[in-house]
This record gives sequence, structure tokens and C-alpha cells, in this order.
Amino acid sequence: MTINTTTELGTLTGNWVLDPHRTTIEFRTKMLGIFPVKGAFQAHQGRGQLAVDGTVDGSLVIDAASVNTGITKRDNHLRSADFFEVDKYPTITYVVSKATATNTGQVELLGQLEIHGRARPVTLLADVRTTAGSLTVSTVVDIDRSNWDFGKGPGVKNRVIVNAHFNRA
Repeated sequence: MTINTTTELGTLTGNWVLDPHRTTIEFRTKMLGIFPVKGAFQAHQGRGQLAVDGTVDGSLVIDAASVNTGITKRDNHLRSADFFEVDKYPTITYVVSKATATNTGQVELLGQLEIHGRARPVTLLADVRTTAGSLTVSTVVDIDRSNWDFGKGPGVKNRVIVNAHFNRA
């Protein structure tokens, strides 16, 4: 079901736990601004809580070392101090502080994205689908990695596609 109203958002009240095995996090970028690169990360953990009064608290934790583009040498470089520096910053985390149903049937999620030890506000527009006892939150966001001080070159956009699957706790 797509969330169409704030009332329907209220039907999702309760506690939710991420199913990392059914969650996908993919990215697309361009190496040297020219060559397309696709890859994926693995979700480490996540949770969500929606209270009856509409307040929300949730998080998605991604294992930065799980970066996988299919090329070992490139993946090791992405794990190095030149990019994710996974020894020092092992996770990428998004913490949701507010969710609002839109008139288009999507949910606007306000939160903080922490990458490479820096947290920045990021608003996501997400589709929420529910089935008996579970929900999937899907979103696409463009991230400028220079905002988190990693990788070379300002203005390099990375498209991230998330399909996070949660089960009612």
C-alpha cells in the first residue's frame, strides 16, 4: 500500500526492525567524471519507531567496508583513506527524525546522513509499501561526496538507491 494521507501513516505505528537480507543499497557514479561505475553496500542494521502522536525515530546503518563494485582493486581503494577510510569510519548511518505523508502518496523523511565522520541534513522522498507485518521504504537520492570530505573533486554526484525492508518488532 502506498501512504496517501497522514492517517494512513498512523497505521504504521509501532516498532520496526530492518531485515538486512532483504534490503538493497546500490549506487551509481562516474569514475573520473566519465566512466560509469555501479556498486552496492550491505545494510548492517536498522530500526524504526512511529508513535501514535506521529513522532518518528529510526536509523539505517550501512557497513562501509561492504562496498562492492565487482573489481577488487577498486573496492580496496574505496575502502582506503582516499575515500571511505573504513578502518576509522566503519559505518554510514542515516537517522530519521521526522516523517510526513505528502499529497503525492510518498513520505518525506527528514534526517541526518553521516558519512566519513560528518553528519549533514538530508531529506528523502520515499515510497512506502506495506504487507502483512512488514514494510519497504524505497528512495533514490543524489549525494555530493564533497559535502562529506571524502574522495577527490567537488560536485561529484553519486546516485544512491535504497530499498530497506523492515519487519514489525
